Amino acid sequence: MAVSSGFDYEVFLSFRGPDTRADFTDFLYISLIDAGIRACRDDKDLRVGDGIGLELLHAIKQSRISIPIFSKQYASSTWCLMELVQMVECKKNMGQRIMPNFYDVDPSEVQYQTGGYGQAFLEHESKRRYDNGTISERKVALSEVGALKGWDLQSIPNRHEGHSVKTVVKKVFSELKKGCLALSDCLVEVNNHNQLIFDILKRKWKDISNTDEGIEMIEERLCGKRLLLLLDDVDEKNRLNALMGHNWFGEGSKVIVTSRNKQVLNVSEVDWTYELKCMDFDKSLQLFSKHAFRRDRPLEDHLTRSRKAVGIAGGLPLALEIIGSLLSCNSTEKWDAILTKLEKVPHEEVSSKLKISYEALDDQQQQIFLDIACFFIGYDKEIAIHMWDETKIFPEEALEVLQHMSLIKIKENNTLWMHDLTRDLGREIIRQHSNMVTEKQTGVWDADEALDLLMTNREKEKVEALHLELHHPAEHRFADEELMRLPNLRFLVVIGDKSKWFRDLLGPMAKSLKVLDMSGCFFLVKTPDFSGLANLERLIMEGCIRLARVDESVGQLQRLVFLDVRYCVCLRDLPNEIHKLKSLKELLIEGTQIQDNMSSSRSE
Repeated sequence: MAVSSGFDYEVFLSFRGPDTRADFTDFLYISLIDAGIRACRDDKDLRVGDGIGLELLHAIKQSRISIPIFSKQYASSTWCLMELVQMVECKKNMGQRIMPNFYDVDPSEVQYQTGGYGQAFLEHESKRRYDNGTISERKVALSEVGALKGWDLQSIPNRHEGHSVKTVVKKVFSELKKGCLALSDCLVEVNNHNQLIFDILKRKWKDISNTDEGIEMIEERLCGKRLLLLLDDVDEKNRLNALMGHNWFGEGSKVIVTSRNKQVLNVSEVDWTYELKCMDFDKSLQLFSKHAFRRDRPLEDHLTRSRKAVGIAGGLPLALEIIGSLLSCNSTEKWDAILTKLEKVPHEEVSSKLKISYEALDDQQQQIFLDIACFFIGYDKEIAIHMWDETKIFPEEALEVLQHMSLIKIKENNTLWMHDLTRDLGREIIRQHSNMVTEKQTGVWDADEALDLLMTNREKEKVEALHLELHHPAEHRFADEELMRLPNLRFLVVIGDKSKWFRDLLGPMAKSLKVLDMSGCFFLVKTPDFSGLANLERLIMEGCIRLARVDESVGQLQRLVFLDVRYCVCLRDLPNEIHKLKSLKELLIEGTQIQDNMSSSRSE
């Protein structure tokens, strides 16, 4: 499909080369590029063929923000003044933003053309190279831009240019995000946007606080890039439309989509579809044997039974893997019993075949399997272990059994993984066990169901894990007597914007809570009071991008072993009470100002 490139650039830098090109401007330009912002300066990124003057003026018109860097000799440069006039024109006619940077001159010198700027115009006039109209036009441009709010770097004593550049980039990035959010009817998970941008630009974007910002961010950051993009297991058509329903990616881009729902691919943007066939018999027998016998072929005395098992699996890789693992290391009598049971299940009912492996687990192993299916896919194994009572459930041993039976995998980074079909099986088992009654479930993973649960007066003693999303104050007025009916809650994932909501929640839920995950609370500025969470062992606040203060009560969490504040970009320090945490083993601070402050302290 043809793709429009949109703006050629997002930011245009205007500067006098001999003054700042080799230091401040270079640092700023590189920092903008590293942030994924398409920046232009006069010695890079310009198309070949037109005159340098015309090309520069075109670059200004095609940018959304212009940053003039006013140095002592800026006004002596004819090109700089021409650029400035063009910026002002674009500001008036196109709504372009001008963000001036007063590098080593006072803003008043620019605005009123005094000092060196006044002298520069005297020299321009003496050479009689320009008529009075042109001179006047340039003075007006300087006066207008000099009056704008910008960065007055020359007034900062002992300034650090690295910090100044960081401030400029942060503001520019914020401005590019504002004012152009699409009113989208296609909702795509925010984390999917973050991951897509990170995978392509190799940079984390934690400052995406809603779906429309994510859509806009993909358009801005990836516009015009030639991509090979794989979207795996897309389950709803509107999710595909949110990414592919726009003219975003560069010419030659390829997008590969996998889905279990054919209707998802029934859109005009899809050029070609391919239905993945089941594995042929020989390949199926080989895959089955790898899991049943740890070799490519069956044992001779198990050949007939193996052929029967492969026929039951119907060429489905997951079924072959799980059935093979289920039969592995069992007697022939056990094989016969399991195969007889599997034969009674209709061929198309894959989940029912997988359930036979679940039924082979003991009670503790089944509970751990269900917990993973509901909540712990993608979590570090150690976080999940803290949910379980090691003296009764023996989680390490249970995880080994689940791995052996191919019901889960533990990846290289120690995170838990489960196939979508297996996950859906686990969640359906929980619904059946609870007779489809939410408050009788051990885990409530759907945020809407969880909120409904809290607003009821029914007993909720069964609930041990909960996923909540709280965004609208009028909808979330909780009374303690309602929430007290969650006395056995041990694992809580909660996304919210106000500290008060957390206080209302955490008080009644405090007794048994062991893991609290507040990741991605984008508008949370201060944490709630943690003083009542006596049994809390894991506290996760990764990506709370506006979080600036952690409450001193964190020092009372004497059982806390793990604290994660990664990418809380506004967090400068932790309270001194953190030193009271005698059990704390891991403190993750990557991407915070705490890390920057520690680096600065070591260098001083």
